[in-house]
Amino acid sequence: MGLFDSLSGGLKNALEQAETAALPALISGVLAKTSLGNMQGLLDKLQQSGLGPQVSSWLGDGKNMPITADQLRAALGNGQI
Repeated sequence: MGLFDSLSGGLKNALEQAETAALPALISGVLAKTSLGNMQGLLDKLQQSGLGPQVSSWLGDGKNMPITADQLRAALGNGQI
């Protein structure tokens, strides 16, 4: 592995870490501009729409249950999507 490869790999890892660190703030900023308000508002809306088991699986240990785009659209409405 050459010097350029090492630098390139290090830069890629640093960018991925920065993106991961910025993601919660980005999501919070987007949700603040909706009627959901914040992450808790999103989770509450999903639970109220019958997706409680899925939400619980994401917040607990173990396997995360999936949801489909149609389920998400039904829960949040096209305006939120």
